[in-house]
Amino acid sequence: MPRRVFYLCLRLVWLVAWLLLLAGCGRLGGKGLVAVQPTAATVTIHWPATAAANSRVVLPVQSVTIDLTGPNGFMTARVANRPADSSNTVVSITGVPAGMLEFTLHARSQVNGLGDILASATMNDVAAVDTPLTVTAVMEAAVNWIKISAPQFTVTVGKTLRLTGTAMSASDEVVLIPATTPLTWSLTNSSCGHIDPDGLFVGTNPGTAAVPGSGVSGSREISVLPEDGPGTRSALVLYDTEGGYGWYGHLYAVQLENLLKHFSYTCTMKSADEYRAQELNGHGALFYIGSSYLAGSLPDALLDDILATTKPVCWMGMNAWQLEKRATNFDTRFGFSTFTVNSENASTFTVQYKGQALRHDPSYPFIVSPAITNPSQASVLATCAFGTKTVPYVVRSGNFWYFAACPFVMVDFEDKYLAFTDLLHDIIGEDHPTEHKAYIRIEDVAPIADQTQLRKIADTLHELGVPFGICVIPLFRDPMAQFNYGSSVSMADTPSFVETLKYMVDKGGQIIHHGYTHQYGEGPNPINGVSGVDYEFFQMELDPSGKQIGIGPVPDDSYAWALDRVQRGKAMLAAAGLRPVAWNTPHYMASEVDYHAFRQEYYYCVDRGLYFTEITGAQPTRVMLKQTPGFRAVSTGTRFWTQQLMPYALEDRYGLYRVPETLGYVTPHGYGGVPPTLPAELIRRAQAQLVVRDGWAGCYFHWYLDTALLRELVTGIQGQGYMFTRIPE
Repeated sequence: MPRRVFYLCLRLVWLVAWLLLLAGCGRLGGKGLVAVQPTAATVTIHWPATAAANSRVVLPVQSVTIDLTGPNGFMTARVANRPADSSNTVVSITGVPAGMLEFTLHARSQVNGLGDILASATMNDVAAVDTPLTVTAVMEAAVNWIKISAPQFTVTVGKTLRLTGTAMSASDEVVLIPATTPLTWSLTNSSCGHIDPDGLFVGTNPGTAAVPGSGVSGSREISVLPEDGPGTRSALVLYDTEGGYGWYGHLYAVQLENLLKHFSYTCTMKSADEYRAQELNGHGALFYIGSSYLAGSLPDALLDDILATTKPVCWMGMNAWQLEKRATNFDTRFGFSTFTVNSENASTFTVQYKGQALRHDPSYPFIVSPAITNPSQASVLATCAFGTKTVPYVVRSGNFWYFAACPFVMVDFEDKYLAFTDLLHDIIGEDHPTEHKAYIRIEDVAPIADQTQLRKIADTLHELGVPFGICVIPLFRDPMAQFNYGSSVSMADTPSFVETLKYMVDKGGQIIHHGYTHQYGEGPNPINGVSGVDYEFFQMELDPSGKQIGIGPVPDDSYAWALDRVQRGKAMLAAAGLRPVAWNTPHYMASEVDYHAFRQEYYYCVDRGLYFTEITGAQPTRVMLKQTPGFRAVSTGTRFWTQQLMPYALEDRYGLYRVPETLGYVTPHGYGGVPPTLPAELIRRAQAQLVVRDGWAGCYFHWYLDTALLRELVTGIQGQGYMFTRIPE
């Protein structure tokens, strides 16, 4: 169901309220997009009739799933059903990028990729533009040798390297190995490292070690290099806490911590006033979040260490004048100085980055712009135009990076935040190849959904060659009798609905678990108690004007309670013969313990998470502090939370792997007085996301909307150069 939530927006330094909109169920990069030349791949499967005498596989295999991963992540998947004559099946996959491809094959006990995994194989090979890659898989040939592959065969002490072992026949065919007798790993020199049963190698001491596959020929040598310097993959994140809005600082730091996980960085967060001399020595980079105009002073030790270090330093927002004053020769050393805080209002603030216009919220005009004194020292990477002015917005001088405003303030679609998330690659010195993925899911699919419409959606996406998620609510509830479906409708009550879901899966869909009932209790929370309309894991109320106010976790909330709901819903899906691959939190709202419960059952998650902090002595209030698509909120105590837009895939602080959702959703008629949001707007947002070199275009589409809108949306995103992908199983 479409859902929008109004919140009262309490601005950071303005003591005025604004009425703004929030899309409650949720909401990926620039100019100069580097296109990856497409090629093709063909997988031929030899189905066993009867087991040969020398075979390792005697299986009642009914289907094989084929997951294909490209140079920078998961791309697509196919299902091959066993033909009636048990002969061969040829699966052709077009439009894949040239480069290293990884195929993961699972032989399953049921058709359509369902049932238990009986045997598996993973194979890596390089596809050329002019030469399609061919793979032949068998299930009744003897293993002759083991092909060992990895991104590289060097690793530093303390780091890991994932190895892939592929069983090969004497004819160089890929042999699927039974799950009951998997390949094992061994090392010739265990003093250099150790390797687990899944092929994950950890370097422990410098040297070399050969990795042979057990029992057959085939080996590769791994070189273990000395470890990096102390704290090389660790960032020190400092933030402000002064003033009535000091709690913002920690929430901004939490968001930065999540982004740094995209680069496998660990993160130490603390208030800037707690910094101790030479603390930076134990880290590879320092980030300062100047979210408050400080009346007091930053520690001299912090300023001195920043001026002395050669490590990356990123200063965001306020208080850089303290560093300038401490340096005495700041302008001659860095090539810019004289930080000026803007307080002039303007209707628009436009950040130009990589030729793309990005938005800086005009309700926060406090840009701290520097004056460039030596352009050969100070490179201006982005500018901001407002009124009659154009000022430097992002400046780099050697190891020092300066942002004229905190990128986490008032985040929106097409926002200056995107420039920061892209430049983060350069700040920490870890470039990622330019590759842009897209993901779409069909939202709020409950047992009462129109099955003809669902099949039409599946047919449309299949025709376009687009994989998709199906966000299923296992149990529909309407305890207040708002509709005529009954108070409770389960999948067991609607076998035709289950068959429709399987039809959608066969057309390229994947089941996403979207709550248990997507509502809470027997009454409104806060609308009408209906699944898909109300909240399941977060308590909401309506204020006198009808706007939704977040209160906090529901009264029943606990780890055990949340886990029980997840497991009940998952059991319903399993009983229907459906395999969910990811979780989607209803309306993107849940508590910390809930997210840990979700992680117990799922690794992949398609919603934007809620992140919390608690500040002792903060001013309590129940006013929701709005950002689009993120927001701030305060409960009746001192519990604060924020929602974050992830521009690229990463594992967040809960251990959930976030599949980015960054474009929002289509609502052709608007909602609650808000103008309609049509595909053209989401396509424009996707254009802005292109500034992030490995960003995503993620969105969702409600099942009851016209498929013409779906077709317009998908083809428009594809026209930007994005490739739609699936979630690994």
